[in-house]
Amino acid sequence: MKCKKCGAELKAGNVYCSSCGAEIQIVPDYNALDDDISNGWQGSEMLKSQQALRKEAPVKKANNQKKTPEPVSKKNETTDGKKKALIAVSCILVVLALVLGISVFVSNNKKQNSFAYQYERAEEYKKNELPDKALECIDKALDLKRDDEDALLLKAEILGDLEKQKEQIQTLLHITELYPKQEKAYQMLVDIYVQNQDYSAMQKLAQGVTDKKILTLFDGYIPETPVFKKEPGEYDTRIQLELTSDANSQILYTVDGSDPIAKGKNYTGEIELDEGKTLVKAVATNEFGIFSEVIEGEFIIELLVPDKPQASLPSGTYTEEKKISITVQDGCTAYYTWDGSTPNASSTRYSGSFSMKEGNNVLSVIVINKNNQMSDVARYNYIYYPPQNDEEEE
Repeated sequence: MKCKKCGAELKAGNVYCSSCGAEIQIVPDYNALDDDISNGWQGSEMLKSQQALRKEAPVKKANNQKKTPEPVSKKNETTDGKKKALIAVSCILVVLALVLGISVFVSNNKKQNSFAYQYERAEEYKKNELPDKALECIDKALDLKRDDEDALLLKAEILGDLEKQKEQIQTLLHITELYPKQEKAYQMLVDIYVQNQDYSAMQKLAQGVTDKKILTLFDGYIPETPVFKKEPGEYDTRIQLELTSDANSQILYTVDGSDPIAKGKNYTGEIELDEGKTLVKAVATNEFGIFSEVIEGEFIIELLVPDKPQASLPSGTYTEEKKISITVQDGCTAYYTWDGSTPNASSTRYSGSFSMKEGNNVLSVIVINKNNQMSDVARYNYIYYPPQNDEEEE
């Protein structure tokens, strides 16, 4: 306890302050107003407190009495209902989120394993000039659908964008093997070979192509295969063999069966074939050094000997002058002599019937065809002496 006057600590039992000597008032001053105010406030506050406690806490009853549950107010019921509804909604939202997440995962996974999805992505990346990503997607598409024609073509285009020409050529060649009528693949290869001046590769590509539309892609680069104007086969006369190709190509040929590319002669005009068997081979080449396909044909020439000519009169003795005519085959010319010698092309040429000679003579006749083949000699012995007058006999 402290002194009210000086504030010094008061010792127990003292009635005066040991510091200032002031009297210590043990009983506080009494003020009736203060007491009333204090009692009134405390009573009012205490009443409010007690009322609040009654509302919040249940009244304890004797142990032998049953506890009566405190009635729940409508406000608490509403609050609890809202909480339960909120929990239920939260649970539903969580479940929906899980379902949606699973659906999205499954959907994305399904898309990732879809050929159409990967193909479309590859097209989109290519369009946006992202060839690396485009190649990645088209490879995935081809893993899902191997050797798809459109996908392989798109891959070839993407490889071209990436300037991976070696892989591009391999892909295009693979396409031509799988799809021999794929014109676009052939066109892309021709463009690459022309750019690289790789005409030998172009020639190899053209070999075996039968589709006329695709063959037009090689026009101007691959020479036309030569053509025989006469069909190979058997002939009974000598022939002049003619070869043709396109105007910009040179034809090389051989007549001994050897390779015309290595040993061929320049074709400058018709080739005269000799009697017997001749195997002719020919090839065309152009300014690019490209060769056409080699053609070959066997020609067998067996010249026919003309038939022996026949005279209109048989051998015999004649007393009357007769005219002699000779039967000559078409395409042949007859020659004759009267002295028994064998005629030739320098002998008298038969041009019409002629008179027999007086005396005992041998008519020799041959015919020569256009192949200079000579027939056997036909000989006739004519003995002709005209009759003598009686006057001369006397």
